[in-house]
Amino acid sequence: MHSTNYIVGFTLAMTTVVALTLSGLFFATKPLAEKNEAVFNKRAILSAIKSQMMPDHNLDEMEDDAVLAFFDKFIEQTTLNMNGTPVDSIKAEKVEMSKESKKPEENRLLPLYVYNSSKGEKFYIVSVYGKGL
Repeated sequence: MHSTNYIVGFTLAMTTVVALTLSGLFFATKPLAEKNEAVFNKRAILSAIKSQMMPDHNLDEMEDDAVLAFFDKFIEQTTLNMNGTPVDSIKAEKVEMSKESKKPEENRLLPLYVYNSSKGEKFYIVSVYGKGL
């Protein structure tokens, strides 16, 4: 059959080709994955006010770009520190609750979203993070 050197060389070559292909696919699809993650998170936030949204905006039937546009148009984002003081240096959607929960309590940031309905009502949306039961 084949020599040991041939088998080791073939294995190394195949490993290199697969590794380069996977890393290339990762970097090629990264912008699309980030957009999909942003749409998923914004859809989850909007689902809290789904019953209060305007009748012509059905969240379940909205396309991804429509969700992003609706979110940017109707949702105000504020980041608060633990004293309730607004922090202007970071948008609420950039706050990762899983990382914030590991910080000391006085250093944590909290995202707050405000939806102003067409009826003039304000709805406050707060992200919640837990460790389960």
